[in-house]
Amino acid sequence: MRTRLLACCCALSLILLLYSAWQLVRTEVVVTHRAVCQARLELVHGDVRLQANYDFNFTRSKGVVRVEGFMIRSGQRFRLSRQIHFDYQRAAKDFTLTSTQVEVFSSDRGQQGQVEEHWPTFFIQPGRQLTFNVQIDRYGRTVASLGDNPIFYCSQQP
Repeated sequence: MRTRLLACCCALSLILLLYSAWQLVRTEVVVTHRAVCQARLELVHGDVRLQANYDFNFTRSKGVVRVEGFMIRSGQRFRLSRQIHFDYQRAAKDFTLTSTQVEVFSSDRGQQGQVEEHWPTFFIQPGRQLTFNVQIDRYGRTVASLGDNPIFYCSQQP
């Protein structure tokens, strides 16, 4: 009788432990796979200047980036306004995004300014990749980098 009672208590404890661990893992997955990363970037390439805000939103293995800004080429301004949907995969601290849909809004004039010559193809066509690295800086903030250049700060790690 005492052995049965001890076995039941052990089984119940094991079930509670497994349930608690599952709840913790489930919560961790939700928290670590939701993030917002933002940047205001300026790229100068010859007589071309790209100035834009990039708002990345990550949810689980999918995301979207909204781009709003201007391209200035030989003194002419071309509005940039688009949204890129993507899937992403994570390998350690590297994130590889693959564009699945590129929505170019009616106010976007990037094609007239030949933005495709200066932007990664990820921002131009579906099926293209962009890879960046995510790390915690010395102040405890999540920073996404392309190469050694920090480009986005994130609300939490994607």
